[in-house]
Amino acid sequence: MRQLFQRLLFLGALCACVPALAQTTTARLEGAVRDASGPLPGITITAVNTESGLQRSTVTGTDGLFNLTLPPGPYTVTAGGTTAFEEQKTTLRLQVGQVIESNFDLKPGKMTTAAVGVTAEAAPEVEVRTAEVATNVTTEQIRSLPQSTRNFMNFAALAPGVRLNTNELKQDFSYGPQGSRNINVFVDGASYKADMLEGGTAGQDSSRGNPFPQNAIQEFRVITQNYKAEYQKASSAIISAVTKSGGNELHGDVFAFYQNKSLVAQDFFSAQRGTPKPEYTRWQPGLSIGGPIAKDKVHFFFSYEGNYQDRESEVFFGGDPWPDALKDQLRPYLGLYPSNFRETLLFGKLSFVLGDGAALDLSGNWRHETDIRGFGNQTSFQSAEDAKNDAGTAVAKHTLLKGNFLNEATLSYQRSKWNPTPANPDLVNQNYFGLLQIGGRTTPQNFTQDRYAIRDDVTLLSLQGLGNHVIKGGVTFDYLKYDVVKQQFGNPEYDYFIGYGSAHPFKALYGFGDPNVSTVNRQFGVYVQDDWRVNPRLTANIGLRWDFETDMLNNNYVTPQAIRDAFGSRYSSNFFTDGTNRSTYYGALQPRIGLSFDVTGDSKTVAFGAFGRYYDRTTYNDILDEKYRLQYQVLTFVFTDDGHGIEGFPTSIIWQPQYMTVAGLQSLIASGNAPKPEVFLLDNNTKPPSSDQWSLGVRHDFGGLLASVAYVGVKSRNQLTWTCGTQRPDGTCIFGGLTPGYSTQLLSAGKEGRYNALQVSADKPFTASSGWGASLSYVYGKAEQTGNDLFSLDYANPRAYGFHRTPNDQTHTILVTGIAALPFDFRLSTLISLGSGFPFQIFDDSQRPNPDRTLQKPGGGDPPKWSQSIDVRLEKRFTFAGSYNFGVLAEVINLFNYVNYDPNSINGSIPQTGTNPNFGKASAAINPRRVQFGVNFGF
Repeated sequence: MRQLFQRLLFLGALCACVPALAQTTTARLEGAVRDASGPLPGITITAVNTESGLQRSTVTGTDGLFNLTLPPGPYTVTAGGTTAFEEQKTTLRLQVGQVIESNFDLKPGKMTTAAVGVTAEAAPEVEVRTAEVATNVTTEQIRSLPQSTRNFMNFAALAPGVRLNTNELKQDFSYGPQGSRNINVFVDGASYKADMLEGGTAGQDSSRGNPFPQNAIQEFRVITQNYKAEYQKASSAIISAVTKSGGNELHGDVFAFYQNKSLVAQDFFSAQRGTPKPEYTRWQPGLSIGGPIAKDKVHFFFSYEGNYQDRESEVFFGGDPWPDALKDQLRPYLGLYPSNFRETLLFGKLSFVLGDGAALDLSGNWRHETDIRGFGNQTSFQSAEDAKNDAGTAVAKHTLLKGNFLNEATLSYQRSKWNPTPANPDLVNQNYFGLLQIGGRTTPQNFTQDRYAIRDDVTLLSLQGLGNHVIKGGVTFDYLKYDVVKQQFGNPEYDYFIGYGSAHPFKALYGFGDPNVSTVNRQFGVYVQDDWRVNPRLTANIGLRWDFETDMLNNNYVTPQAIRDAFGSRYSSNFFTDGTNRSTYYGALQPRIGLSFDVTGDSKTVAFGAFGRYYDRTTYNDILDEKYRLQYQVLTFVFTDDGHGIEGFPTSIIWQPQYMTVAGLQSLIASGNAPKPEVFLLDNNTKPPSSDQWSLGVRHDFGGLLASVAYVGVKSRNQLTWTCGTQRPDGTCIFGGLTPGYSTQLLSAGKEGRYNALQVSADKPFTASSGWGASLSYVYGKAEQTGNDLFSLDYANPRAYGFHRTPNDQTHTILVTGIAALPFDFRLSTLISLGSGFPFQIFDDSQRPNPDRTLQKPGGGDPPKWSQSIDVRLEKRFTFAGSYNFGVLAEVINLFNYVNYDPNSINGSIPQTGTNPNFGKASAAINPRRVQFGVNFGF
């Protein structure tokens, strides 16, 4: 506690001494004011938001330079207007995270007004001078581009190298060698990081729903490389989004989207099986409204979106050759069964302009969803569960601008709750591998994360000294409560394998004990950033961030003496702790530097390069097993007719019919004949995941069309995985263990990853004056990793796997978008995506060193074909009574119904002898053609 107190004092002192700017929710306007004789000091620059009336001003320095930090939005910017110089105005639209340059050349004169690029609209600005590799997704793109789910994060795919998850129940994205758990999403500056389960965005790791109402998102920025020091808890890509606010005019809209089964093409493989088309309808209604409560002073905004799906999932036999008599017995479980989904999303915001540069925003959002799922394919409807998913966030943000000083203070509270509840908790589960699984679901769970966060960011603009500086820094503190009740295999699972027959199961999994593993955690962060304009052509972005957590690794855990006695002589002392051996990791120092150079001197061609280190965190669910498996034991019972060992387990239990019940398994436990629990040993020196990122590129502004070419690289380390602690001389795992009283021992280890890519992009934002907008990106990349997923049990350690393709590696990725305004108020848009496909996992029995173990080769199978989708949207709007409008639209996802394989369904089995005729063939497809109709009314 004394060390913690000292570090808190250090954080406070640093924040008091080092001012800061948080670009998680803002943009910056900079430039120079000059006349024929040179720079003009003392000229007032005023920016007025044309929607809300927000006004901010600054004065040029001795070098004629100015800086203004502003919320994203449309602005009229004015310079001059004195008795000596005429007033000049320009209009522009600033987007989140951008640094935009706008210069003024004043002429002598009186208070007359001269326009500098003033247009009727405030068009999105093109950002050239930045070292970040980033893509801004505009309001127009969110509103106009086709997509099926209304998940705003799907538009992150517009950023080169970003990959959307192909799993319908995992609506998130990834980048580089790391998975979706290493990204982070910020909405209005509040982090949506999920600490407990799969990382990434709270609520998205196991959901078909959306994290936020799309009609409440104004715009967002995807940064895939070299984001600045104000962003935390991500070693991969991030999203920084800002929400809409009310303005001085009352505006609103109401909409509804509809699909049914006749508008969705049948899955290619179910059509081959002759299965009837499943029932399916989806309604997505929504509304938003915003406007003034007091003009130029108080504004409000409210939005709602719903997602109501009545659907069916098909249950069918797998392809393994089980006896016909068993198939006849299980046939009643086949067919189509209801899988209904319900989601409600709400958002509200109050914005106060307090005067004298002060503003206050109060906002909150709520998400509630239920999903009947957990069955389908080779899992029966008996195994269904109601996956309840709730999340809510409240944010209060105060902004104070005094001259060149800006302070932004943010308080937020967030709760996310994931609570899957089995429909039949009392029916034991029976799994016939390769054929069908029946019975109730095995594991009810309740994970609740409460996050209380404080953030303060300060800005000092236009500091002079060897150039012009914007000095930034800030502090964050998060207090987190993890309430976890996890009853893994509280309902037992009985497994059957064709090689052992179907007369009785060969294995049972059963858990019992104390399922509560709740805890608390505290996270601290501090950063400093200098955006240093060395001269008119060279800009350096130099930053340093430091983060630490008080209890990321179950720091106060004490290894039971019985575990020490059993394994102390076998494993390193690093795997045992007395409650003091796991100190808080204070080594997460993260230097970040970027350089951009104006090659031509006219801000048209800019070369850039950057390097940075980024730390994430190990999720709670990944490390809790060391205590959880001892207080709540998950036992693996192996059954045979003679007591001989199988499947790598040295011994077994002679099968008796009474063992087919919970009471029968408990009798084995009571009699002392049960197997012993698994043992998880976490290395005390485990470090949080991190990555080094570097880039080198050039971008050019072709008069509103921005093109860039860049090489990017990533080296990641310390991704947690569990390896087998009991091995044969050849390094393969022995399941069941060899130590009396305990089953398999698992040791923690760290995985590595690497990514190299060439990224080419061109983007022309849509403007009403031009009537069109388009973007194109191409990525040639290679993502590799060591180890497998959370468990790497095929070799002695992750490095023994060697580097191999990651599950999300795609060599070639092409993405094209277009928006065009057509005659008679029609608008056509398209999103075209092409990819060379993702690898699949190989299960190799031909090379296994032991007959009881299949060798897994993650990423070992090359994609059998390219994937593609051509999506289009056509909208017609009718305007009447002045400001009222009505629209009808149709969207088609995958217009030509191209068959895209589900990489998880590709057969990667290599038999011990002979060949597998189905090797490399898929059994499921994703993204069939979907037609969607919608209507909207706005004012």
